[in-house]
Amino acid sequence: MKRLLILLIMLGMATSPALAQFGGSPFSAGNAVLSGDITMQNGELISNTTDGIICLKGAGGTNNEDICFDLETGSANVVRLFSNTGARFQIDTTLQMLDGHLITLGTSVNDPGFTWETQGNDNWQEGITVGASTGSGYKSLMEKADMGNANRSPSGTSPDPVLRVYSSDATQANDYIEMFHNQSNGLVKAPGGELHMTTSNSNYIFGQTDTFYQSGLYQFKADQTNDEFKIPIDDSVGNQLVIGNYDNRNSDNDHPTTTDPTLFIQSDTDPDVVNTQFGQLFHDKTDFVIQGGSSGHISMEDDTGLIVQIRREIGATNSQFILVSPDGSCSACSVNNSDAFACASATCP
Repeated sequence: MKRLLILLIMLGMATSPALAQFGGSPFSAGNAVLSGDITMQNGELISNTTDGIICLKGAGGTNNEDICFDLETGSANVVRLFSNTGARFQIDTTLQMLDGHLITLGTSVNDPGFTWETQGNDNWQEGITVGASTGSGYKSLMEKADMGNANRSPSGTSPDPVLRVYSSDATQANDYIEMFHNQSNGLVKAPGGELHMTTSNSNYIFGQTDTFYQSGLYQFKADQTNDEFKIPIDDSVGNQLVIGNYDNRNSDNDHPTTTDPTLFIQSDTDPDVVNTQFGQLFHDKTDFVIQGGSSGHISMEDDTGLIVQIRREIGATNSQFILVSPDGSCSACSVNNSDAFACASATCP
């Protein structure tokens, strides 16, 4: 009877489309229930000792490492890969991830990750959480030996992602450079030491959005060939350099585009309130010109006080102007019809 039952089972397997070969005999894996490990041809094992965990184990060799799959991690849609022997996993072939699939680091879905994103133009994306001790917003590059050092972790959190690069001196917590955008402006910081920028030709070109790569709007050029430091500026920024108070940096100084490069120096007053308090210097291809706005006069002083002050005499003929001397006396001067320069004592306006 027993032999007949075995024969019937084997005949049933022979008609099954899904067969596995064990010891040269057909065997229906779908109907097999094993109570122990499976020993492979060279002694390695497939083990299911713990419910939900399947391990591949080396045996009879030098290292006898294992690799295990935890199918019941306690979290939905999560399978854990681990080793009971502490083995590292070494990949000796190309590892290909499909588009749009996130590779994360850590145990939480909010931990950082990266992916090849195909929304819009295909691009590499990395994502980190911000603004919390469990996700500070910082991505840091450092010497490998400094990883885990408290001086290589940020002292606070950031509401925006920050890219930071540290020096190899882990005793100095502030030896780093970082860059980020604070939702208004882009910033580069280097709290430990100075911020140095170098190029092969000592040229620094600054532009705006799409024009940057075409021509640039202004440039700092250290020209060692001609022993010059230059600040070339473009007509699209008015052909002018304006020096003013930082608080007024977004105000309109109301200077039209100049024919020749011009240096403007503003007062501390906001030009959106009063736009006539300035002086300007330029060369008009014939003469070097010093001009002032319509507020006040042009004065020349040294560290002891006034040397001379030039005042316009409103309504005067022949371009008359007033010179004020240090003692407070005034002279009315002009170029007469004979092209001669003449001055006479006058009442100070």
